[in-house]
Order: sequence, then structure tokens, then C-alpha cells
Amino acid sequence: MRINDLTRFKLIEFLRLTAVGLLTLVLSSAQMATASDGARSDELGLGIMLGEPSGISGRLNLSSKTALDFGLAFSANSDVLLLVDYLFKFPHSFHSSSQFLSQLTPYVGIGGALGAASQSSWFRSNFYTSSSRLILGVRIPVGLEW
Repeated sequence: MRINDLTRFKLIEFLRLTAVGLLTLVLSSAQMATASDGARSDELGLGIMLGEPSGISGRLNLSSKTALDFGLAFSANSDVLLLVDYLFKFPHSFHSSSQFLSQLTPYVGIGGALGAASQSSWFRSNFYTSSSRLILGVRIPVGLEW
């Protein structure tokens, strides 16, 4: 199945609108959580992704043990990706006398990626054999939070 340029344009616009809607939802959720629980500076974090692809990222801490991680990424050759992950955090996993080690929180999650790839996409050439420009993927993020 081949996606024509009009369909690709519609998919990119859908992803952009979805990202704006998701960001609006996350920001309003963070505002409601702050209003109901008092001022909590760690409720929402926003950042940037550098490299290939680059974009914006964010994390909404749902509790001390769970979070919603999201991102909107663009590559140099017009690929667009929307990323969403549900994270499970394990606070106080490192019992140490070192203040730095005691502040590290490991996490693991499950999520997905949805996007549109260009004809000369790095994603298509390295991960897909079909001529489709639609990107669907499963993500399993693992990391440390400080």
C-alpha cells in the first residue's frame, strides 16, 4: 500500500493537531494537579530531543511511581513522529549514603510511536521493507531519572 502526498499531508496535519491537543491536555492536567495538591514543581517537565530526530518532549508525573512520557519529533528529511510512553518508576531503589545515588530513580515503560516518513526516510530504509510511509512502532523505554 502506498500513501500518496495528499494522504501524507493529512497524516502530518493529524499528528500536529494531535500533538497540540495532547500538550494542551497535559498542561491542563498539570494545572489541575497543582491546584488540588498544592504547588508541586515536579508535576510536569518539558524538554528538547537532540540528534536525529529532534523535537520536543515532556513528562507528566502521575504519581511517585508512574508517569506519562510524550514527544513530537521531526527529522531532517521530513519524518514526523508522535511518541507516547507509560512509565513505571522505582523511587529509592539505590540505598546509598551518597546523596546523588539516593536521588536516582530507575524506570521502565511501554509505549508507541506513530508517524509519517518521507520517500528517502532513514526509518524506512533501516526498519521497513514496504513502500508505506506510515510509521508504527512499539517502544520500551528504560532509564534513570535524577
